[in-house]
Amino acid sequence: MLVIYHRADLDGITSAAIVKKWYDQSYPGIEKEPLVLFGIDYGEAPPTDLIKPGEKTFIVDFSFEMDVLFELGQLAGPGNLVWIDHHQTAIEEFEKVEKTRRNFVSVLPFTRAKISACELVWGYLFPYERMPLAIEYLGKYDTWRNGNQVEWENEILPFQYAMRVVCNSPEKFPAYLLTPEWNKDSIVLMAMGKGVLLYQEQQDAYLCKRIAFGGKFCGLHALFINALGFSSNSWKSIFDPSRHKILVSFHYTGQHWKYSLRTADESVNCAELAAIYGGGGHKKAAAFRWNCPAQEAEFYSRHIK
Repeated sequence: MLVIYHRADLDGITSAAIVKKWYDQSYPGIEKEPLVLFGIDYGEAPPTDLIKPGEKTFIVDFSFEMDVLFELGQLAGPGNLVWIDHHQTAIEEFEKVEKTRRNFVSVLPFTRAKISACELVWGYLFPYERMPLAIEYLGKYDTWRNGNQVEWENEILPFQYAMRVVCNSPEKFPAYLLTPEWNKDSIVLMAMGKGVLLYQEQQDAYLCKRIAFGGKFCGLHALFINALGFSSNSWKSIFDPSRHKILVSFHYTGQHWKYSLRTADESVNCAELAAIYGGGGHKKAAAFRWNCPAQEAEFYSRHIK
C-alpha cells in the first residue's frame, strides 16, 4: 500500500500516521503488501513508479493537477486511489471536472467549513471511533480555528510546538496520541511544548525586529521576512492588522524561492493570490514557489506588484 502525504507540515504527517494506524490494524494475521510512506511537497513530480495496479493508494493533505490525479487513478485501477484533501484551490479545480471524469475516491469537506486533512482522514478510516484530542488540536491549528483563545494559547499552540520537536515523519508520530485517552505522556508533551513555544516566540520577535520589512504584495500592504519556518504565530510581535493586509515569509531552498502567505483580513484570499504563481492553499494561509536565481533576493519587489 502506498501513502503519498504532504511532508511540509504536521497535518500531512498526521494524516499519513492515521493511514499507517489503519493499515497496521487491518486484516490481522493476513499477509499484506508492504506499506510505503512517501512524503512530497508542491512542485515535485508524482511518484508514478511507486503506484502498482490493483494496490490501494492514498493521497492525503496534498493534491496534484487534476489531469495528474486522473492519471494516477488509472495507474492504480478503479477504486484503488483515495484522495483526501481540504485545500480550497484543489477542491475548486476538482469541482470543475468531477462530473465528467472520476476514477478515484475523493474525500473532501462537505461544506466550506474549516476542517483539516487529518480530521478528514480519521473520519474516513475510523468513523465509529472517537477522534483523539491530538488530532483535534493539530486540526484546529492547521485551519487556524482560534475562536477559543484560552484553549488556543494554553493547549493548541503548545501542543503544535511540542509536536514540531518530536515528530517530523509519520513513522515518528507517537502511537499513544492516536488513542482516545490523554495519558501522562501526553501531559509531559504538553508541558514541553509550553517551554518550546516561549523560546520560539522570543526568537521570532528577535528576527522580526531586525530583518522584517514593509512593502507591497499584489498591491496589498505587507510585511516580509526572509526566514525559514515562519508561521502565523511568528509575526505576533510586529503584526498590526490595521496596517498590514498580508504577511509574506520567504526563503531560498537551494533550488527555488519558497513563499508562504498569511492574513487575518477577511477581504484577502491567500489561496487565490498563491494560485497566480502556481501555488495554492487556504483563504488565510497559502504557499507557492518561484524558480529564479538565488542572488535575486529582492524578488518581492522585482516580480510581485
